Amino acid sequence: MSKLKLKVERLLKSSPESVFKAWTSKNSIATWHCGNISEAVMDVRPDGDFRLNFEANENSDAATVCGKYKNVVPNKELVYTWKWNSEEWTANNWDSEVTVKFAEHKSGTLVQIEHDQLDNADQVDSHEEGWNICLDGLKKYLQGSADTLQPPGY
Repeated sequence: MSKLKLKVERLLKSSPESVFKAWTSKNSIATWHCGNISEAVMDVRPDGDFRLNFEANENSDAATVCGKYKNVVPNKELVYTWKWNSEEWTANNWDSEVTVKFAEHKSGTLVQIEHDQLDNADQVDSHEEGWNICLDGLKKYLQGSADTLQPPGY
């Protein structure tokens, strides 16, 4: 069975440097990335590990996503594996792959996310929804109006 891919993009009114920094700083990402991260571990370099621990909320159970950075080009591109700590993903024993491009644009930065190696349409739909929520949060964060509280320990 062939794997599926999704693409999401958003134009943000911030420089590629600001957007990249927000994406690669554990303090920043814990504030804007889906709003319920209790811990972020990020070693942003090729072969570096990352882990995001999500707290349970009214819409979802507690979860962890982890992976390894495959390519890091500051202010231009990140490529990393993505694996949820869940029965479905562990049973299939595979990682999906996320590529995030930060393209300079006359109005700011065009952020392009490509999430590849997804197993089924439900995964595509849920990740597309999640990435859109993340990009909305990133936009608010960069505009200085993030309305989420910073998690304890940061």
